[in-house]
Amino acid sequence: MKKITFLLLTGACLWVLPLYGQYSVHKVNGGEVASEGSAGLYYCLPQNTLEVEITVEKTFFERGIYSDYAEQLLKLPAIKADKTSYAIREIRIHTLRKADPAQTYKVEGPDFPSLRLSPEGILSGVNLPNEKMPPAKPMAECGENEAEKVNNPHPDARADFAPVAALNASRRFDTVVVRHKSDTATVIEKILTPRIDVKNLFEQARTMADQILKIRKNQSDLLSGLQEVPYPEGTLKFMYQQLERNEHRLLECFTGTMREERLHYKFEVVPQEGKTSYAVAYFSPEEGMEKMEGAHEDGADVLYLKLTPLPSMAAEETDNAPEGFACRVPAKVKAEVVYNGNVLSQREVFVAQWGYVRTLPPLSGYRLKLHENTGSLQVFEKIDPASNPASNASKKSKR
Repeated sequence: MKKITFLLLTGACLWVLPLYGQYSVHKVNGGEVASEGSAGLYYCLPQNTLEVEITVEKTFFERGIYSDYAEQLLKLPAIKADKTSYAIREIRIHTLRKADPAQTYKVEGPDFPSLRLSPEGILSGVNLPNEKMPPAKPMAECGENEAEKVNNPHPDARADFAPVAALNASRRFDTVVVRHKSDTATVIEKILTPRIDVKNLFEQARTMADQILKIRKNQSDLLSGLQEVPYPEGTLKFMYQQLERNEHRLLECFTGTMREERLHYKFEVVPQEGKTSYAVAYFSPEEGMEKMEGAHEDGADVLYLKLTPLPSMAAEETDNAPEGFACRVPAKVKAEVVYNGNVLSQREVFVAQWGYVRTLPPLSGYRLKLHENTGSLQVFEKIDPASNPASNASKKSKR
């Protein structure tokens, strides 16, 4: 009976030993040095940063030269004063990753597996097959509260003041009559003296309003076929578009002009344990968006990022867990951007540092793949010896 028990225990040990690799993984404390005579590799788990990307539309309102007479002459509303307004058009919440220095691990031993690390030193896989990695793209520099100005697709029609200059002043001639008398006859001489006739603003506006009405009459003649010459269809279309363009340009002298720009802002928030509300930026429709400095209490005209943890997988308490590779189980969080009590944008995201760390047993003959953004376990599968390039290479070397 004792012999049978001994044989069973020996067989169990022989079955278990190949599962454990000739390496160990343990968490690194600050300033730890590798033991003498053993190789070691270091890796980190990721932590998440939330990026809030905000698109603001900036609108310029500029009054027309004849805005005071738009209602009187054309019955049109007009911009009475120059001003600038801002409006939030879009908010997006992105999840970024960074290396977590508090979750640094060391792999050491005479025969440890192959690791795949990101440029930041974040572990993304163990014993993964060789893949052709794409070339690294340069990271775009993006600081907090950096604005990118977008070209305005609408040109400013007020830049062309030709019709205004034509109406502002006109040249006229005064006729001076000089009589030259002699004994037998009287000679009358007429002299033309040029003068500049300057019109006041109301006279200019009235003349321009007459031109607008004349343009509309010409458009009506083109549509009704009352023009004197039977123009081809393409010519009629071109003439009508030119009249419409001229009318729009003259009308803007009464109603004013409006042009828009798109500004893009990016803010980064690092979720901290126990803190669920973060002041992101100050926004006002009159002044636009400004970066928040320091901690702020709830107040008006402030954009806040509020994080609410959602129910997720609970951690399983284990004693004497084997020292294997560590991975994360991130916490699911509802992220909301709130402005003056209104939710402008919301999204469910994962925050790695709000979850917990799980340790896997150091099994050999398996491959692991971790999510590059959260560090959670994605793939855990047994390696087929026929498809494992590392094992084939070792066999060839032994031969």
